Amino acid sequence: MDTIFSPFMKYFGLPGDASLVLITGYLLNIYSAVGVIIGLGLNSREITILATMVLIAHSLILEGAICSRIGVNPFFITFFRILTSFIAGFLLNVVLR
Repeated sequence: MDTIFSPFMKYFGLPGDASLVLITGYLLNIYSAVGVIIGLGLNSREITILATMVLIAHSLILEGAICSRIGVNPFFITFFRILTSFIAGFLLNVVLR
């Protein structure tokens, strides 16, 4: 995964392995993302960026199902949360340099 996602993750100032944290957090939950973060040995700056991104967009499958049950478009909400997560990660990368 490192070689595939490294070019994309550089915009957030993160190593390619950090993509596993995002995928895990986006699809499962915050706690599973924390478990992956612990295993990667990242520094505090990288953890701050990843934690913010996962806190903005987490458990997307479950929360998408909840959104559809209450009448909100789950695809729009999911897209908006992921986009917001990417923007926040990029801005934190710029600010925390």
